[in-house]
Amino acid sequence: MKKYTSCLLLNALLISMLFSTVEAQKKRDEEWKRTHKRENRFEGTYTRQVGNPAIELLSLTSSFEPYEFRKSQQLTVKFFSPVDTSYFLKAEELRIFKFYWMESSETVNQAITGWNEFGPWPVDDWLRRLSLTADKLGVLVRMGDWKSREILPVDIYFSEDPPVRNFLIAQFRLGRSISKGTFRLFKGKEKTSTSLLHKGKIGKKPGGSFFPVVMPKAWFQAEKGWYTLEVSLKEQGSFDDFSYSFSFYHSEE
Repeated sequence: MKKYTSCLLLNALLISMLFSTVEAQKKRDEEWKRTHKRENRFEGTYTRQVGNPAIELLSLTSSFEPYEFRKSQQLTVKFFSPVDTSYFLKAEELRIFKFYWMESSETVNQAITGWNEFGPWPVDDWLRRLSLTADKLGVLVRMGDWKSREILPVDIYFSEDPPVRNFLIAQFRLGRSISKGTFRLFKGKEKTSTSLLHKGKIGKKPGGSFFPVVMPKAWFQAEKGWYTLEVSLKEQGSFDDFSYSFSFYHSEE
């Protein structure tokens, strides 16, 4: 009886600690937003996270124009949405050093069918303060909320005639070391043998690193619509496999 009572008390304590941790995180997030509010976004640095997921999607870009500091440049994030929808836009470091984070404000998180723009995003604010150049950043737009696996590729630029890139780049960050892996690109949202367009290999990589999957636009055969990218990885030193997949909308332009 004493052993049973002790187990109940222990379980109650663990549940209490869990909800306290969640509540503390919620309050910290709310406080972070209050102290890092800008006109159209939240931007700044955050406290280091204790744990990391096995794999994270950090970015899906069609182009990213390199910018310079002390030039008063204002970035615009452009993306195409197939429907009217809410969206979640965020930017962060590919490799975490400065703990930078930016996300769009709830007041601007509505997209129309067609082309949409988020901005201005000033270079000479937090990006210059932390010396973060374009090659150190990942930018991602999710349809719906921050948990969505429906992604809208972005172009980031500041000039009137930004450079054009003939491929999409998906950037991932690893929480575990891997010995090898593969990626597969499918037409549509279903992963079937008949919808498979392309596949490739991923080499050995350490935990904490990031890696790209480069998709030439020729793979899409000038067809607009939904596509799905699946990454399958084998953890180093074990027989465990893990994977990540998401769908994205490719426009003809």
